[in-house]
Order: sequence, then structure tokens, then C-alpha cells
Amino acid sequence: QTLLNTPLTTKHTLNQDKTEENASNVYSHNHDGKFCLCDRPYPDPELKGQAEPMVQCVTCEDWFHQDRNDEVHSGIPATPAVFTEFVCPRCMAKMPFLACYSSIPDGVTASSSASACPVSTSSNPQPSAAPVGGLFFISLRERLCACASCKKRYADAGVNFLLDPDDSLEGVQQSRYRH
Repeated sequence: QTLLNTPLTTKHTLNQDKTEENASNVYSHNHDGKFCLCDRPYPDPELKGQAEPMVQCVTCEDWFHQDRNDEVHSGIPATPAVFTEFVCPRCMAKMPFLACYSSIPDGVTASSSASACPVSTSSNPQPSAAPVGGLFFISLRERLCACASCKKRYADAGVNFLLDPDDSLEGVQQSRYRH
């Protein structure tokens, strides 16, 4: 059964106060069984059962094929051996300030001080070179600046959840082990 943001026919048993419809839900093409820039289903019936690795964008939560070498997938870089987060080409185009964090060396964590902001103090910082496509990161969340200017930038872009360490895959996995 597929629920398409319509009122439920039976009452939710865990939360009796659940509203019947959540008007703020946003569904991407993933909800329709389509993924990536190519808008193909997963698993792709044309591949006849071949394994097809995919990676999820940390900001929009869309899934993307890894390591395909064709024009449609040209914005998705080759998958590195080690990474913790991926930001897709569409999100990089909407939030080019995230590319500023790709030049921060691994292991360097962000500051909450505007004077140490790695992005910049301008109202719309841009990376030194425009991003060509998606980017892979190691510990992006730890690199993100938490100064007031950057926090506003994340909120304006709708990605302030990136500052929540419990929202990461690692945070969710650790939470499961604690409970």
C-alpha cells in the first residue's frame, strides 16, 4: 500500500494525537520509485539483477548511481575509497557555499566564531572555483562553521539539520546501540 500524503484510514496506534495529514511533507521522485539524475528505478530492470551501488545525498536525501560514466551522470564524481557524506550536483548548485568546506583538511573541525569562519563574512560566499557537480566529504558535519552568519545561511537553505550530529548516519547508528 502506498500512502501519498493522504489522510490515513486507520488511526496510528503509537501516537493518538497524530494529525491525519502532514501538509509539510515533501516527496521527491524517490517516492515514485525513481532515483538519481537519470530518473531510473532501483533496481533497474534493464540491468537484469546486477548489483548497482548508490550513494545518498546528505541534504536532499535523493539516491544516486555511483561510478557511471555517461553524460547524464557526469556531475557525480568517482566515488572515493573513504567518505562519510555526499552532496549531489543539484544541492551543490543550490548551496555552492558548501564547496568551501572541501578545501578544509581532514580532521580540522569548525569553529563557532565568526573571526575563524572558513567560508567568509560576505553575505553570499562562493568557493574559489564553481563546483562542477557533487562532492564527497569526510566528516562534513564536523567541518561546518557554526558562527551566527553560517547558521543563518544553513537555515535559509533548509539544511540546518546538518549541524545536528545525531542526524548523521553515524549518529543514528550510535543511537541504535544506546537504546
